[in-house]
Amino acid sequence: MVTQAQLDANKLNAKKAGVKSDTGKEISKYNAVRHGVLQKTLISTERDEAQAMLSLLVIEHEPQGILEDLLLESMVLAYMRMIRAIQAEKAVLTEGFMPMIRYDSNTSDETDNIEVGNSQYGMLDKIYMRYITSCERQFYRALHELQRVQDLRKGKRLSSVAVDIFKDTSD
Repeated sequence: MVTQAQLDANKLNAKKAGVKSDTGKEISKYNAVRHGVLQKTLISTERDEAQAMLSLLVIEHEPQGILEDLLLESMVLAYMRMIRAIQAEKAVLTEGFMPMIRYDSNTSDETDNIEVGNSQYGMLDKIYMRYITSCERQFYRALHELQRVQDLRKGKRLSSVAVDIFKDTSD
């Protein structure tokens, strides 16, 4: 049970965090959509690839019923979002953080002193790898649920023990 003192402290701490100025709020409101990685829907250029993948998955898994169809669609969406995150990470590496490697014909394949700042790598590690991992988790959870539902439909006996291999409670 949360005490009144804890509630008051939480309210006070909540007021300390976040953007305060109108200018800052105007800038930060687009943070979630700036790169499109977290967009839940597909953009037009992704639709054809997603439809082709869905068709292949339908052939492979032979879904029956709306639940199995939805699980296949969830797998495709998670996969497409993972590809987005990988492409965004690649773009940041090639365009922003990694200096060009220069080769001199008079030397071996040695590079100049290339250094990537810890804060830059940390941003990639914390953001893009988290996105990629989250999408992978969504894909495999949908796949495992599809397999479970199909096994139940086919009359197979399932184990009564549930194992959370991810130990993740954030999703």
